[in-house]
Amino acid sequence: MWRRVGGVFALGLIGLLAIVVLSSVFLALGTVLAHVFAVSVFEASVIVLVVAAAVIWVLSISPSSAEPVEGEEPEGDTIVFSSIPPFPSVRGGKKRRR
Repeated sequence: MWRRVGGVFALGLIGLLAIVVLSSVFLALGTVLAHVFAVSVFEASVIVLVVAAAVIWVLSISPSSAEPVEGEEPEGDTIVFSSIPPFPSVRGGKKRRR
């Protein structure tokens, strides 16, 4: 039991170390950008973080992962979103007063 607790504790420390290293890298890149451009280190670090998140997001939705594998059935109907509103129904229109 103590071995499992030690393993979970070590895993938590490794995760914390990874977060600290990533934060340090983002702050270092933010500091470099702050010296190049006229922005604060915080603003530059936020921009680095947003760009990193956008790159991960774009890579995770690559077209190759969206295509079905050969021999695999598609998941279902495709949902299409449109910015054009539907036509109003003629039957549910306003009643005219006489």
